[in-house]
Amino acid sequence: MFKSINPYNQSVIAEFEPLNDSALQKKLNLATAAYKDWRRESFSKRAQLLINAAKLMRQNKEEYARITTLEMGKAINVLVVLTTMHNMVSVFWQMKL
Repeated sequence: MFKSINPYNQSVIAEFEPLNDSALQKKLNLATAAYKDWRRESFSKRAQLLINAAKLMRQNKEEYARITTLEMGKAINVLVVLTTMHNMVSVFWQMKL
């Protein structure tokens, strides 16, 4: 069992089952197929998908800030994390065609 541990207080955030060789190979094959599909997509289609991802990041920024704070193990000021997330999302948002 793999554990995601908050380095600040050593609490377990989540636990994950390790993959056996077969399950790992299946995931690698799926990733390879997805990459091949992705690279065949037009720039405008890929840009639209990134814009949609940016919208989801904006909609869920508080949750992402909470997760980031737990994973970093620090009492990070949420506004700092939200600002960082906003800046990352803005890069994708500006790509809007």
